[in-house]
Amino acid sequence: MVLGVTFLTLSYPYEATKRIVPTTLETKIAKKRPLSTSEIKSFEQKFALKAVDSKLLQLKLKDKWYFSKRNTSDHIDVISLSNYNELMALQHREQLKKLALNEAVLVNYYASLAPVNESFTLKDGSQTLQVKKATNQNPFAFANSVVTVIVSDAKFNELAQKYPNASYAIVSFDGKNMRDNEKLVQAFKKTKVAYFSSYERNKLITNANSPTFLMISMISILFFVTISTILYFTARIEELSLSEEYDTLAKLGYQIKEIRHVVAVENAWLFFPPLILGLVNGVFGILGASYLITDSLTTNWYSRLGQPLLYTIGLFLPIYLLVYYLAGRSIGKELKEYIEPTIYKM
Repeated sequence: MVLGVTFLTLSYPYEATKRIVPTTLETKIAKKRPLSTSEIKSFEQKFALKAVDSKLLQLKLKDKWYFSKRNTSDHIDVISLSNYNELMALQHREQLKKLALNEAVLVNYYASLAPVNESFTLKDGSQTLQVKKATNQNPFAFANSVVTVIVSDAKFNELAQKYPNASYAIVSFDGKNMRDNEKLVQAFKKTKVAYFSSYERNKLITNANSPTFLMISMISILFFVTISTILYFTARIEELSLSEEYDTLAKLGYQIKEIRHVVAVENAWLFFPPLILGLVNGVFGILGASYLITDSLTTNWYSRLGQPLLYTIGLFLPIYLLVYYLAGRSIGKELKEYIEPTIYKM
């Protein structure tokens, strides 16, 4: 259980960055585009990436809106449904269905399934967007867009015509196994364009939490060594206390190989019930810890339970079986030295 929670604690920050920075790298483009089309295509070809150019409208609100208890925004970032779904396809996430002309969907800053009933009145008072639905699937890094509102393509075109000076763009780059690609970040720095990357975010979280990770890992290793040592010496004490009974088996004609088989079965009853109970305990322990550590609304079951269990079993089981084997081997050697002289005397 401790080992599983350790893996959960180590792996979850990487899962969390998938919401904080959902694409490998993204950059906010002003009216005067500092990143040319040829540069975008060059990055796509060199690093096997796909780029999505998103057009947004940053519209001022009549009244400030609290997107959290303490934080407010004086504007909303409007994106069209087709553009949003293109980003969801790039990020391999669920897309939204068709929206009515006056229907809008709010991207939740905090993961929440609470019903939404918000109206955003624009600063000039001529437009009001009514939000009845919300999603936790944010298309952009929160540093680039906090209050994102998704509208139908028809509504977006209507707003774009009315507020032509409110438009700006965000270019999102993504590709298979590219979230931790340092070379991409180093190459993009040369463009002198501001950006947000998953690689740098992961690196920041790892460096900031390395003392915590080290402490948790050391506690896990300590438990691991303690349990293995207890089982090893318990097996030796239990089995060697039965030396006289094994000696009797030898006198009755049992071979050393057969006696070792008996020892292996006896040790199995000592080692495997705790293993099974430990796995059951670990499942419930990791599941309980996941509700304290992870965001259960935006992470899947594999991230919360499957991955920690897979890593735990992959590391723990081979070492556990090795301790079982070494204990049986050690007992077998000692029993052989104890039994054979008796057999020879006969």
